[in-house]
Amino acid sequence: MPTNVNEGEQRSSSQIHLVTMVADILNYWVSIVLAGLIAAMGMYVWLMWTYVPQYQMSASYAVVERSYSGYAYSSYSSVSYEAATTFKYLIDSDILKERVAEAMGVESIDGEIETEILSDTNIMNMTVRADSPRQCYDIMSAITDNYQELVDFVLGNITLDMLESPVIPTSPSNRPDVSGNVTRAAVFGMLAMIAILGVTSYLKDTIKTGQDVRDKLNLKLLAIVPREWRKYSHKGPLKRKKKDILITNLPISFGFNEAIGKLRTSFEYAAEKHECQVVLVTSTLANEGKSTISANLALALAKKRKRVVFIDGDLRNPTLYRMLKLESKVKRDLGEYLQGKCELSDIICYTKGAKMVALVGKNSYDNAAELLGSVRMKTLIEALRKQMDYIIIDTPPIGFMTDTEEISAYADGVVLVVRQNYAAARFIDDAVEELTQTNIKVLGCVLNNALMMPGGSVAGGGRHHKYSVNYDREEA
Repeated sequence: MPTNVNEGEQRSSSQIHLVTMVADILNYWVSIVLAGLIAAMGMYVWLMWTYVPQYQMSASYAVVERSYSGYAYSSYSSVSYEAATTFKYLIDSDILKERVAEAMGVESIDGEIETEILSDTNIMNMTVRADSPRQCYDIMSAITDNYQELVDFVLGNITLDMLESPVIPTSPSNRPDVSGNVTRAAVFGMLAMIAILGVTSYLKDTIKTGQDVRDKLNLKLLAIVPREWRKYSHKGPLKRKKKDILITNLPISFGFNEAIGKLRTSFEYAAEKHECQVVLVTSTLANEGKSTISANLALALAKKRKRVVFIDGDLRNPTLYRMLKLESKVKRDLGEYLQGKCELSDIICYTKGAKMVALVGKNSYDNAAELLGSVRMKTLIEALRKQMDYIIIDTPPIGFMTDTEEISAYADGVVLVVRQNYAAARFIDDAVEELTQTNIKVLGCVLNNALMMPGGSVAGGGRHHKYSVNYDREEA
């Protein structure tokens, strides 16, 4: 039975790698198009740079046997065919070429002479190729003027009867297939870029699966939150408006809603186990979705009738007031309170859809680390501990500022949000090490923005059901 489970997990992992690889390739579609354009332009420049035009003239002759009287020509016979074959060798030999070059006043012919005998006939086609129409004409004229002397000397009673006179060429005979070659180069360039992106994605040391969270980060997996495709609303064919993904906003997918419910359950279990009341939610890099996860976690706890206060601890780039639709309610913000310019009652806001207290702000503060590490912030947290079940604080990414380290002094635990296939595992490890050095408990990790596998299951859950996530209740 374990063998079957392991095989299933291996197949799931391979599918996940394939899905994330395809996603990476699609994310860089501009690079693919650019690679195609560059390859096409390179091919066009190469064709124009290396192209040498060639011209050709052709003439057809009947190799016939003269009668002994010298006036009549015999019809096709085996003798005529043999004579035509012999004459072809004569034309192709150096003897005639030397005579033609001598007649043209040059050391060697700057062109090609090609002859062909039609099968089982005495008809010979002769083609002259050169770099210019003038060269073609001169070579063909020299051949016409000198071949009879050689024929008389070598073959005796054989002569040529011209069936088709040569025409001076007006355009090159070797025009390059520009459109075809450029198209093929563009396709090759795009395929090469797709291959490079695919290999790079496969070798990229990121977190792709729930098992990666355990193996590479050595963290408890709290939940896997799937990518929400209803992230954008369309207003016209080209305009897209980004929507805030909250469980209190409809419509929202069943998979996302259930994943947040799983996260709430996992969080409550870990928080109770480690006696954590004040919890930070952070990430390693920006754009990993920590604000969305922290807001939905706080709302999910509030919907379960927990007393929750949600604090926007990112004083440099406050965004939660917009996400929670509190623009009209925010009169004074958290930064002003920490500066002593207002009272706590002036900054308290209540959210719609779930009874939750929010302490947010609109203004950006350059001295955010100083404000978050102030005595007034410490006093605020201590006061809230006495009234609330949970205090959820959204903080800036660890890798950018020291703000998270400052506020971690007042917190009990931290939840790390990791976007699937985004930050390098070594960077996340460094972030976790920074957090552990502050003696704060890392409750676990949320694998965010996970792609869905064919059939509707979450990519990365290992053993999972449709829309479900795997929550391992082993000791942390």
